[in-house]
Amino acid sequence: MNKKIYYRPEIDGLRAVAVIAVVLYHAEFYLHQNLLFKGGFLGVDIFFVISGYLITNILYDEYSNTKTISIKNFYKRRAKRILPALFFLIFIITIISLFILPPITQVTFVKSALSSIFFVSNFFFFQNNDDYFLDSSDQMQLLHTWSLSVEEQFYLFFPIIFLYLLKANKKLIFYYILLATILSLVLCVILSFSSNPKLASANFYLFPSRAWELFAGSLISIIIFNRKYNFSYLLSSLIVLVGLILILYPICYFDAKSMSLPSHKTLLPILGTLMIITVHDKNFFYEYFLRLKFVVFLGLISYSLYLWHFPLFSLSNSYFFLNVDEFNTKIIIFIISLIISTFSFYFIEKPFRYNKNISVQLIIKWSLIYIVIFFIIFFTIIFSKGLKFAFGDFYTKYPNYIIDNNYLQKKWRKPLKGYYFIGSSNLNKKNKKNILIVGNSHSIGVYRMFAQNNELYKDFDFSVMRIGFEDFNKEHISNEIINNSDLIILASRWSKKYFNDIEKFKIFTEENNKKLLVFLNRPEFPENINNLTLLDIEILKKIQTNYNFDDKFFEKTSKIYFSKINKEKIEINESLKEYLILKGIDFYDPYKYACNKSMNTCQIVTNNFEKIYFDYGHYTIEGSMYLGKKINLLNKFNQLLK
Repeated sequence: MNKKIYYRPEIDGLRAVAVIAVVLYHAEFYLHQNLLFKGGFLGVDIFFVISGYLITNILYDEYSNTKTISIKNFYKRRAKRILPALFFLIFIITIISLFILPPITQVTFVKSALSSIFFVSNFFFFQNNDDYFLDSSDQMQLLHTWSLSVEEQFYLFFPIIFLYLLKANKKLIFYYILLATILSLVLCVILSFSSNPKLASANFYLFPSRAWELFAGSLISIIIFNRKYNFSYLLSSLIVLVGLILILYPICYFDAKSMSLPSHKTLLPILGTLMIITVHDKNFFYEYFLRLKFVVFLGLISYSLYLWHFPLFSLSNSYFFLNVDEFNTKIIIFIISLIISTFSFYFIEKPFRYNKNISVQLIIKWSLIYIVIFFIIFFTIIFSKGLKFAFGDFYTKYPNYIIDNNYLQKKWRKPLKGYYFIGSSNLNKKNKKNILIVGNSHSIGVYRMFAQNNELYKDFDFSVMRIGFEDFNKEHISNEIINNSDLIILASRWSKKYFNDIEKFKIFTEENNKKLLVFLNRPEFPENINNLTLLDIEILKKIQTNYNFDDKFFEKTSKIYFSKINKEKIEINESLKEYLILKGIDFYDPYKYACNKSMNTCQIVTNNFEKIYFDYGHYTIEGSMYLGKKINLLNKFNQLLK
């Protein structure tokens, strides 16, 4: 018997819950220093379930009525639904970005835009942005399109496989999809327990470990299509209530920065979504919440709202908004997102989606024109390394300066893998004096100071391990490197609780006939604001006022840096000096090469006007090389290793 699917407004109501959760999460509203809706990113998981349900419903309905599925018409409908609003967004945000984003950031942006157009942005961000939940991720204007790419990859192959399975054995299709769901879920759970950041990133971004969420929607579609369940008003209301609790609790309390997601915990909102979808009967929550006109309207514009909110919030972090009230800005961006999304829905989405005169050939023609235009923009920005017209003459005078700290940080940590640094020596050269640098992330900058200036240290070989003493003798640490070292340098971000670890290293080095040198805390400055250093902010303020830059600007700013030094770290250094003198441990003070107390200045750029710090105190690669030449510890190393 033929069946006909019908419109369910409560599904749009559920979409509204999902999209508002995502928007509020990205808005980052706080109450008494507590982040509200910190699990709002789970709205994406809800979208996946809804997509799986609706697509399977459409395909099943077509097959039950025609005994086949038109793959061509399916792709046409998806193209009309997805492409116009996406292309419109990317075009507008690209134009805005050329006037707001620093040059190197423009390059990253257009690469992400190109990957979004071809629905492979989840692969792009997997390669270029390991952790979605890092604060720096807010600077990637199209990061949110990763989920759209996952859905499109599902749309690409699912109809073909679904049609084949229907024709092969319709009765077994539920079990095939159930098996695929279980396998994907198992993969997801396994990866969620991995300590490898790349595997955790793959779990988040890539289709195989996300497929179970889409397939879950498919399973419930098949169940409902073959058997409609009728519940009493009370039971129906209870099911929807439990479903909403399973969704709203994780949205309010899950915290991705303290747990790996997706994982088995993601089952909560997924099950809640399935419960709400399963119910067709009248119930309290459908009538008084999920079917309210305003809630349904938010569901209808949810695709456009999802597309627009993140780039707008991201761009609001640019230097144009440095001096505005953050809370008011977020409210304004939220309202603008609603307005633009409403416009996009009525004037972009609907006209294209429901216009029967738009053929496949026309879609292909205009898509190709759009892609050609974007390729021209893409290659222009790539070959020019970003357009600089919005930054006055600053980049003419200082072409080596890079404002984008996200870019600099990725460049800085690219060779890092677990405890080790790719390219770091094994210290197995017999004709060299071997120096091992041990510590937290600050040790990387110290290592590069010497390793990048090998012409100064021809008789030395350097290696680095990002570890504390508690890890020093564990099995996964290379004993070969430790045994081969002649001198161990400790370089960390010290606090008083770590002083005892230094003494443990002293005992270790004495027992193993090695020398020990401790680098004290380096100068630290204010944390980045909107991913901008203090120096970036001063530069961008001047650019806004058409300031005519000269080298005196950097001299003045170096004095600002000196006045902003973290006083707590200076006090810790004084205590650490006393402790090290008492224990008879040699040390070196980075303030000697980083700041000039008599002139009240701190080093902030190299001789080529490259940035030395990309945040409060981590050295850029160029900064390390510059400071390494400035410090020149050759004599000290030779004295220690007599």
